[in-house]
Amino acid sequence: MAPLTGESFFLTIAQIGLGFAGFSGLLIALRRQPVSGWSSRETTGMRFMLEHSFAIVPLALFPSLLYYQWLGSEPRVWQILNAALALLLVVFFVNVLLRFRRVPNPAYPKLLLFCYVIPTLILLLVEASRACAGGSALWFGIGLIYLLVQAAAQFWVFLALYTKDSPP
Repeated sequence: MAPLTGESFFLTIAQIGLGFAGFSGLLIALRRQPVSGWSSRETTGMRFMLEHSFAIVPLALFPSLLYYQWLGSEPRVWQILNAALALLLVVFFVNVLLRFRRVPNPAYPKLLLFCYVIPTLILLLVEASRACAGGSALWFGIGLIYLLVQAAAQFWVFLALYTKDSPP
């Protein structure tokens, strides 16, 4: 059986996703006030970061598992994974919009629109179309990088807010 396209890339993405999840845990542990005292904006941001970080890991490991254990057909693997990523993006999209509605006075509504809503919808359409058209390792990889960038951006926002609020 031929090696899977981009296997080491996907394993690296899984490791980076675990790293972000670990750093998120450190932020929670090092925060001076207990989680129950956090604002709704802070808990929403932390959930966003953890959800995206933890979603990356199994998605990045599934290509090897599907290819070597069950399917053996690379186009079928990418088709299934493009569909799975499209479904996950729908869940994340709806979840973010519902959470955004619950946050009183969102800090950056236009930034959320341009940095999350529009790119997520575009990627969702591309992933769904690739799932219907035979699958694509390239677009699956782009989708994982997008999830990683979203988690990283939220990590840096959270870190900036944390350092601004904490005493020297």
